[in-house]
Amino acid sequence: MTTPKIMLTNPAPRNEQRYFRGKPLSVWTGKVRIEDVRGWVDNPRLDLHLKTFREAHANRDPEQDEILSIMTADKNFKLSQLVTDIRENGVRTPIILSHAGVLLDGNRRFFAVKKLISETNAADPKLDDYKVIPVIVLSENCTESDEKLVLWHENFYPALKETWPDFVLATYVSDRLEEGDDEKTVAATFGWSRPKVRETKKIMELIKDFIEFATTEPTGESDGLGLSENEAEALASNAYQFFNEAQKSFYDKMFADYDFKIQFFNWIHEGKFSSFPQVRVAGQAWDDDKLRKILKSDDPEAAARVLAEVQYRKVVKQDTADASQKITEFEKYLSDMKAVQLASLTADDIDKLESILKKVKQMAEAGRKAQ
Repeated sequence: MTTPKIMLTNPAPRNEQRYFRGKPLSVWTGKVRIEDVRGWVDNPRLDLHLKTFREAHANRDPEQDEILSIMTADKNFKLSQLVTDIRENGVRTPIILSHAGVLLDGNRRFFAVKKLISETNAADPKLDDYKVIPVIVLSENCTESDEKLVLWHENFYPALKETWPDFVLATYVSDRLEEGDDEKTVAATFGWSRPKVRETKKIMELIKDFIEFATTEPTGESDGLGLSENEAEALASNAYQFFNEAQKSFYDKMFADYDFKIQFFNWIHEGKFSSFPQVRVAGQAWDDDKLRKILKSDDPEAAARVLAEVQYRKVVKQDTADASQKITEFEKYLSDMKAVQLASLTADDIDKLESILKKVKQMAEAGRKAQ
């Protein structure tokens, strides 16, 4: 079996059997130089960009550097994040090539390496390492159908890797902060931004208070739910994003108003919320007697009703503001009328103005009495 010419001899390529969609294929594993690989121009992810480019460049395909520019400019490709990861950890998942060297999978990795190389100083000792990447190359007996099978496998078949729950990740971050690491160090350790570390710290402060409350036995002198540590943590893990929304919407209020905080914890325990918007308006509802009463009720749709009421009030307020603005604009229009325009108004025009003003006044008074 012939070793693909594109592969480096050091380390020596290894012939293996890999499964793609259940079919065993003979492949070679090893390394190649990035300069010997060409990015996949017709990658479906680039489809819209390619159409735009071709329309602007007499229907020609973009060069490799032009594709890199396209992918760098589009934040959806997240190329900068991938560059950072590769700089720190190398290319962890090999790209896949046909025996002829055609790229079948790994376009983002390929162009991220190209971007990394372009951003690396020529004197950097790691530059040569960046120029060599791990690869899987199909053997010469693989057919075009096999190549399509690989393509479909890599893009349709789930990797079945599940990331840790947000609560677990946040616990690691919180532990490092409590051990004395600053935000900058923790952010660098876990590859997060400093604002995300800061937000996570606030979320975990709320969750730790919740767990303390939830594991306290209810007595006449103290609030609590009487849950076990495991039960409280499981509840916090499942509701992690609701605590995140609370952190965003009313973090300070939770610490300034003990009663509200305890009530919010009870709502979490009761499963009061079913969406982020419902959590978002909880602080606002607490400060409104009518909405607070609804939210504290046993109605399973209480949070949804409160959200609907808040949204309705917002619409009414906007409509009122719009009406007031239009009246102001009409008043200005009348005030700015020139003498010749006023003189041209007929008696019928004046009667219409008087009639509509009288009607508006009557309707406004009736509406206020109805409230």
